[in-house]
Amino acid sequence: MESASVIIAGGRPAQDVRSLVAVWTKQGITGASLWVDPADVIEAPPEPVHVTAVLVDRDGEHRVDLFAHLGRFRLDLVRVAVAQFAVTEDAVSAEVTDLGQEVGATIERALPRDPSGRIMTRLHRTVVVIPASGVTGLPSEILAPRWEANVVISPEDRPDLDRMSIYVRASENYAGHAAAAVSVAAGILRGIPGGAFDKVTTDSSSNPDDVVVARLSIRSVVGEGVVDVLARKALEPVTLGPDGPGRVVTWAAPASEPDLIARRAAQSVLAAPEWAAQPPPQGDAPERTREGFRSAVGRAARFNLRTVGAVAAWTANSSRTSLERSATEHLVGRGSGVLVTVGPRAVDNAEAVARDAIDSARRTMDDEIAYEATRGTPPPASTWVTLRNLAFGLADGGPIPGMESPTQTGVREVLRPGDVVPAPGAAFRTRDGALIGALDVHDLRAHRLDLARERQAREAELIRLQEVRAIRAAERAHAPAAPTGRPGAAPSPAQPGPTPSPDQAPEASAEHEDARLAEALAGAERAVRETRVVEADFARWRAQNDRSVMSRVGEDVARRLDELEVSRQRFLDRRDDVTAPATEALDRAKRRLLRQWRWTLVIAALVVAGTWIWATQVDEAPDWSAYAWITVGVVVLTLVVLVGFNHAFYKAFRHYEWEVANVLARQRRDAALFLWEGKQLARLRLLFAGWHAWATVISEVVHRPWEPTEAVYEDLTDDVIERFPAAMAVARQEEEQVDISTRLLVAAYRAVYTEGWAQQAFAEAYERFAESVPGSQQQGHLDVDTDVSGSDLGARGQLMEFWGSGEARAFLGEERTKRLRQLSNDGELDLPHRRVGRVGKYSDDVWQEEPAFFLPTTISETTFAHEMFTSPARAANQHYVQTARLWLPQVAYPAAERASLNDKDGPTVRLEPADADTALRVDLSPRLLRREVALFTAKEPQGRRAAVDRSDRPPGLHAVDGATADREFL
Repeated sequence: MESASVIIAGGRPAQDVRSLVAVWTKQGITGASLWVDPADVIEAPPEPVHVTAVLVDRDGEHRVDLFAHLGRFRLDLVRVAVAQFAVTEDAVSAEVTDLGQEVGATIERALPRDPSGRIMTRLHRTVVVIPASGVTGLPSEILAPRWEANVVISPEDRPDLDRMSIYVRASENYAGHAAAAVSVAAGILRGIPGGAFDKVTTDSSSNPDDVVVARLSIRSVVGEGVVDVLARKALEPVTLGPDGPGRVVTWAAPASEPDLIARRAAQSVLAAPEWAAQPPPQGDAPERTREGFRSAVGRAARFNLRTVGAVAAWTANSSRTSLERSATEHLVGRGSGVLVTVGPRAVDNAEAVARDAIDSARRTMDDEIAYEATRGTPPPASTWVTLRNLAFGLADGGPIPGMESPTQTGVREVLRPGDVVPAPGAAFRTRDGALIGALDVHDLRAHRLDLARERQAREAELIRLQEVRAIRAAERAHAPAAPTGRPGAAPSPAQPGPTPSPDQAPEASAEHEDARLAEALAGAERAVRETRVVEADFARWRAQNDRSVMSRVGEDVARRLDELEVSRQRFLDRRDDVTAPATEALDRAKRRLLRQWRWTLVIAALVVAGTWIWATQVDEAPDWSAYAWITVGVVVLTLVVLVGFNHAFYKAFRHYEWEVANVLARQRRDAALFLWEGKQLARLRLLFAGWHAWATVISEVVHRPWEPTEAVYEDLTDDVIERFPAAMAVARQEEEQVDISTRLLVAAYRAVYTEGWAQQAFAEAYERFAESVPGSQQQGHLDVDTDVSGSDLGARGQLMEFWGSGEARAFLGEERTKRLRQLSNDGELDLPHRRVGRVGKYSDDVWQEEPAFFLPTTISETTFAHEMFTSPARAANQHYVQTARLWLPQVAYPAAERASLNDKDGPTVRLEPADADTALRVDLSPRLLRREVALFTAKEPQGRRAAVDRSDRPPGLHAVDGATADREFL
């Protein structure tokens, strides 16, 4: 709402005029207005006046608080008009003007001001005096000095400005005449942008007490205009068919291989780094370290030395706890989860130590990695810029990022809208009535699997029933034949009535079972056929929608997302399966080592004991040195053997360490994969959500970027037309329907669908959207490109609502209708003119083209009625029209230009475009002193003889001094 009009008037004539304006407002002739009756103004000093107004709009009349209603809107202009309905000289009241001045001053004090004190909302105040013919002697106090305008409406009611006036009579046409004058002064006449007196203001060169005389002439054509009919057809995408604009534009042609182009486009999108599948991390196996000979020998030697103590501990079963603690601390470190070889540990505790290390790594993953796995990096804003520019370019012939523009024989190829993205609202209806949208990829995949499982289940049931039938047939074929009677007896004819014998009961039961089986088989076959038909219908529908570029991209992202979900769940299910390696081999090595030690020591001890017994008991002259060397040899040999046994255990122990290291490495590899999959899931979820949102918006832009504006042209009823004044001419078109040729429709298509039309439509709509969203960023990356909230209240959610609600389509439809109208005005669209004729009691029964109907408002030089001016004013030619403000529909502009509006001998014409098929001409006199307007002078003698002013009688009029002949002729 940019302006508001407040009309202050009182008395019975004001009620009649307001009622008529209310009827016009319901019919769409005038806009909303606020009417103030003096009885509804309450003064209670020192408070400002309290004003209750009647709001007249298309819904009727409503009482509102004037200041509360004005405060609801951000206004550029407030018009205050005091209407003095001078039906007679006694019908006006200076109190109404005084009250209007008080209300106007109160409104002025309430207007917003900027820091410099400048009023940000303009206030225009006008006193409109509307006299009936013959009214004079009005008090000058009804005027408001120093207001912007004091206007007297000339009591003329002319069907055309160059036709005679029918006068303004209180009981006949005054209400219509006054309603038209008030509507024009208040700026509420349909199609006229502004008030007729908005440019009439006081300045330093004018007298505050000046008065301006005005005369009105209104012409309007009701019905849908040619441009509106053309726009309704050209802006309805359905009229283009599935091929879209490619079939009518000259700069492109429909793609000859749409599937190939769509596949290439989808591949170019998915090949971009932000869309491409990222390789999983490579698992790190335990490193095989290189160890020098001396280091390896030293480690083995140290292990051997410590094995001696371990064997003793195992043997004596003492100090086990301290050795285990020491071995654990040296092997894995306190809480480090790292396996370090410092010597043998207690084998029966090795598994627990390994399990602790693995559990420690798992807890680390649960506490840290699980959280980090949900932290995905949002796609860059350029992801969505590139995606929508590619989709738009494929449909509107604009540049396509990431791939070459498809051409065929030098002509640019464009895809059909359905090959770019499924149409808005495209959905598959399931058997239970549910709808699955074409962009709901996960639901579509799930439904396909459900149909497949249902078909397989019904096929399995059919196979089972067929097998049952085959088994029964085989059993029946091998069953012995039932006895039929005595041998050799001839069969007797069947006799009705007797009850079957017990031998016949099994046969009847078998027939009943066969019938039930046949019925079940028929039902199963029917169910299989129905399921296959439904599955085929779904596959066919999905194939039609999945061929689009956006569907291919979404399907690929959804597939990877599902695979990652399954893999992640599989990991979560198996992570508890990671356990410490089994110690059976190490236990066997330990037991073997203990046996080897025992037998070796026993044998060595026996050998040494036998040697010394021999030396002391048998040998009479022993060589003690030899026996000593034998003993030393046995000991050395025993040590060598034990070292060998220890080394074998050392190798078994190192092998177990390697198995534990592999388990830890696999756990680290799984943790890294878990982290990668989590980040990929977060990334793909953001990609999929963004894809779904942008596919929805792109679908709206490509399939239905605009829509025809709603037709608000309501035909006028006969009783409303009958109450129009003569100066308010209304015409209807001769034919109800305007014939739009194919050539003209194609020209309109080409004017609307220019190269890059989709990108341009999105840019215009986003600019309008950003104006309605506070703080929206229009430079750099758009807010809708950086929004990752996924909320309906976020920038992207609001943009989807903006397009889905139809607000964007309606706005773009209005803009494209304006473009078509401008092209028509510029002559680039050769539109046929409607043939119209005036209706009502002032009709001349002439059908003419629309520009000719408006032409009379452009060529008149008729002066004002002489009765409005005093003799000195007429002698000074003040009754000539000085300025004419003319609002014309664009269709009448060429005719107006040919009529030479600003002829040097005529009035100055200020031409402005009208917003509808309505023309308004307002003739304005020069600024007049009140004494120059006969309305404010003393009442002259009445009667037929005094009707002619002798001083103004033209030559040829015969008269006698002081008397007038009975008949006077020019």
